Amino acid sequence: MVTPPSRDREAIDAILGDRLDAAKTARRAAAASLEVARNAEDTWQRMRDAVRAGHHAAIMHLFRREASLFSSLRSHSDPSVPFLEELYRSSEQAAREGARHFPSSFPSACAAQNIQIDTTSRHPRYTVKEFIEITVDDRALEATIVPRDGQSLTLPLDVDPIVERLRSETHRLFEEMRDTKRLLAGLRKAYRAVLREEKKKAGEELPLRRVANRLSKNWAHFKYDEFNIDLARIVREGTTTVDKDRLHLNHTRDTRQGILLHGLERSGYFGFISFKPGDTNA
Repeated sequence: MVTPPSRDREAIDAILGDRLDAAKTARRAAAASLEVARNAEDTWQRMRDAVRAGHHAAIMHLFRREASLFSSLRSHSDPSVPFLEELYRSSEQAAREGARHFPSSFPSACAAQNIQIDTTSRHPRYTVKEFIEITVDDRALEATIVPRDGQSLTLPLDVDPIVERLRSETHRLFEEMRDTKRLLAGLRKAYRAVLREEKKKAGEELPLRRVANRLSKNWAHFKYDEFNIDLARIVREGTTTVDKDRLHLNHTRDTRQGILLHGLERSGYFGFISFKPGDTNA
C-alpha cells in the first residue's frame, strides 16, 4: 500500500474541505429557498381560502403581513399585480364596512352559536362569562381574544372566524369536564415541593402563583386559564380535602400576584395557599 506524501495529503484535505464548505453553502441556500417557497405557498393558499370565504379582513392581514412578497411581484412587473391591487382595494373597502357593522353583527352571530355576550359589554370591548375578553381594534381591523390568565390571540376582524374561535374557547373552558380531584392532589404535591424548596413547615402559607408555577412544571399541558376555572369549581363545590388534608386559600390585595377566580370575583383576589389536616368532605 502506497501512502501519499504529507504535502499531497494536505492538498487533498484542503480540496475536500473546500468542497465540503461549498456543499454546506449550497444546502443553506437551498433550505432558504425552500422556506421562501413554503411561505409563498402558504400565503397563496390562505389568500385563496380567505377570498372564497369572503373574509375581507383576513385578506387585508395577508397583504400587510406579506408585503415583501407583493413588493417582489411588483418589482418584477408580474401580470398578477393589477388584479391583486384591485383585490386589496375592494377588500379594504369591504373590511371597513364590516367593521362599521361589527357592533350589531358580532352579538347576533354569537347568539346564533349559543354564546351569550355579557350585558355589560360595550363596543369595542366584549366579555363572555366575565372571563373571556374580546377587544376590537377597528383601525387595525383586528380583534384580540384573551381568557383571564390565558394566552391572547389576535385575529382579523371577520365575524365568523372570531365567533368560531370563541365557540372553541368557551367549550374548552366551561364545557370540558376536567378531573378536579387530580388537580387537588397535584396542588398538594406542588405545595409540598415548594415547602421543601423554601424550607418551610407543613401548613404554612405560600403564594398561590408560586405553587401554580410549580404545578405547571409537573404537568405537560397545564394552562392557567383552565387552572383558574377548575380551582374555582373546587372552591364552589367545597371538595377541598385530599387524603385528610384540607385546602385553604387566603386573599391578597396585590392584584398582580393574586388570582381572581371565575364566579368568585366578589370575594376578591386569592393570593395564598396551604394544606392543613381537616375533616374529609365529599
